[in-house]
Amino acid sequence: MLTRGEHMEIRNLLESGVSVSEAARILGVARATLRKYTEMPSYLEYVRDKKKVSKLEPYKEYVKARLEKFPLSSIRIYDEIKTQGYGGKLTILRGYMRELSHEKNYHAVKMFETQPGQQAQIDWGYFGKMQTNEGKKKIYGFCMVLGYSRTRYIEFTNSMNVKILIKSHINAFKYYGGAPHEGLYDNMKQVVLERRKTSEESQINPLFSDFMAYHGIKPKLCRVRKPRTKGKVEKLVDYAKGNFFLGLEFTDLNDLNMKARVWMDKVNSQPHSMTKEPPFERLKKEQPLLIQIEGRPDYRISETHYRKARNNCLVSLDGSDYSVPPKFACKEVEVRLDEELIRIFHRGQEIAQHKMIEKGKVSFIDAHRDEIDKGCFYFPKQNHPKRKAIQTDLINQSVEVRDLKIYERL
Repeated sequence: MLTRGEHMEIRNLLESGVSVSEAARILGVARATLRKYTEMPSYLEYVRDKKKVSKLEPYKEYVKARLEKFPLSSIRIYDEIKTQGYGGKLTILRGYMRELSHEKNYHAVKMFETQPGQQAQIDWGYFGKMQTNEGKKKIYGFCMVLGYSRTRYIEFTNSMNVKILIKSHINAFKYYGGAPHEGLYDNMKQVVLERRKTSEESQINPLFSDFMAYHGIKPKLCRVRKPRTKGKVEKLVDYAKGNFFLGLEFTDLNDLNMKARVWMDKVNSQPHSMTKEPPFERLKKEQPLLIQIEGRPDYRISETHYRKARNNCLVSLDGSDYSVPPKFACKEVEVRLDEELIRIFHRGQEIAQHKMIEKGKVSFIDAHRDEIDKGCFYFPKQNHPKRKAIQTDLINQSVEVRDLKIYERL
């Protein structure tokens, strides 16, 4: 757009006899533009239309307040303001959120795609602490993502030991309807005991290796100091923290995992940002190529401990007590721990079975208690009369008096 001064100069040049082409060359404008301003009787200033009010405007304060309290994701906030009546698009919200936060710089990483059923990426995430009857306990999130379909799985635990890791794998396989042929891990100590140049040369935890061999899965390790080679599952950890966990209220670990299951079903039913397809839809193509687990017994983790039953018919294990029949009191027994089941044996014969209980609790089977009440007798302690010291009255006793000459003769 030309200024008012340039418009006046055009008129002066043309009135002085300069041709349109020459005037356009002098002013450095197109001839069509010059003719347009020549035909204008007077200079008309350009007035911008009034700026439209964004559909997000009524919700900006709410979005800002939420981000100041929690670093929530755009999808999480989008779901929240939709319930409040927001009718705009997600892109408008994302643009506003970029204005409120600084851009983050990431190292470039080449995306690695896998074939259906080929690989899953696995990692742990730390999600803070929770209050329990035994005090505060840490919360860990076991995360698994199928490489092809991007189907996500997350399970919350209070421990990251190898037994919990195996149990979480089994639950994830049941959720997927099968197991991948490879599992990609970083150098977590539950999986690898000694890291070497390649996965084949590294020393894998024997129990975990046996579990993987049971299902026919090959464990693979990330390159050293290159954790972003499993970027799919790392994104899931961040996504779960921002889109699900932050600001969530729950009563206990079971309640948390129930809410996590609802969230998983929701996000796996929505189009993925990378594939543009819902993970559940792509999972339909992937399931036939997964290792089939239907009809196969779950991998069982068994531990054996040797104890001596006390005279009160209780056996101690990890700070808790479990009952045995009275005839096995004060005898050596074998305690086998199969996940959440306690089985007690004597000379190869199973004599009791209990469900694992919390530390400091007692599990007493009613049948064992009935046997004690019927066949065992308690002998009260006999009250023997105590002997009392009798004080001797020395004053009334007679004492023999001897002549000292007797001792002189000796």
